[in-house]
Amino acid sequence: MLVDDPGTALAEAHRVLRPGGRLAFSVWATPEENPWGSTIGRTLIELGLMERPPPDAPGPFRLSDSERVRALVTAAGFEEPGVDDVDVRYRYESFDEYWAVTRDIAMSLRDALTRLTDEEAEELRGRVAAALSRFGGPDGLALPGRARVVSASRA
Repeated sequence: MLVDDPGTALAEAHRVLRPGGRLAFSVWATPEENPWGSTIGRTLIELGLMERPPPDAPGPFRLSDSERVRALVTAAGFEEPGVDDVDVRYRYESFDEYWAVTRDIAMSLRDALTRLTDEEAEELRGRVAAALSRFGGPDGLALPGRARVVSASRA
């Protein structure tokens, strides 16, 4: 999902595996299934603070389509892959903790904050907090997510 050419990367994995060797990787499901990781980007776009990335640009949700992943894996020479969805839940004591952690790991947020005015940054933070508030409770935030785990054998 983060390489320039996933097909080439998978073909290289196929090349270096011996017959019967196994390939396993995971990618994120759709942005809608992963609000923990998509809400900030979506909000940046809605506010006009970031351009929508090209459809096939490297990024966390690039390979969210199971059928596309299957096609890439088989085109690289692997047998029909297994694709299993795995639900995850990210827990934070508060929105403040989520914001701090995400600011450290999300390059899009970190980059945006360096160029935003204080007012724009506060509006972004407020809108993200409002969008994620539905996942809040007495124990903090519990943000859902879904990964797709892919496994295949080299013929």
